[in-house]
Amino acid sequence: KKIIDGRLGFVSRTSYRNDIKIAEFDMDIDHYGHGGVKIEHVSICDENGDQFSWVVGGEMVYLQILLLASANIKRPIVGFQFKDPRGQVIFADNTSLTTAENPISIPKGQKFKAEFVFQMPLLPHGEYSIRAAVANGTEAEARMLDCVDDALILSCSPQGVRHGLVGLPMEKVSLEVMGNRPGN
Repeated sequence: KKIIDGRLGFVSRTSYRNDIKIAEFDMDIDHYGHGGVKIEHVSICDENGDQFSWVVGGEMVYLQILLLASANIKRPIVGFQFKDPRGQVIFADNTSLTTAENPISIPKGQKFKAEFVFQMPLLPHGEYSIRAAVANGTEAEARMLDCVDDALILSCSPQGVRHGLVGLPMEKVSLEVMGNRPGN
């Protein structure tokens, strides 16, 4: 069952729209780690894999991290962190649980991709960044192979007010009068 916040249609047509510009991944950006894998590209796409340069908060997005193994990798863990303008991680995830019971090995020379599907949060004004990383091992014991701190920069210029660090699309929000009305 797909959950859609019914207010998002209204928000997208009004001054409360949450516009987010996404900068292109810089192929020459600094990488660090022990090597063996290189993050080749990071993008935010639609369900067809077409890259977004602009999204609206509340849209379903596909964060794709494309990688190339330059060595045999026994247990890759690919992940990301979504950081606010102060550098605080506001949400993050990785592939460790997805492959915990059935680990995937990547042979030298193989390209591979991690994909994370989520609803873009409603963001306050500012510049956000996505850090992408790949490690080898397990969640408890992993060796960083490649990491890009500012893989993507997202600039948000909303017109409306957001409550808290991020606004999340709600499954349901209601307001109703209960019982007898005064004067009846």
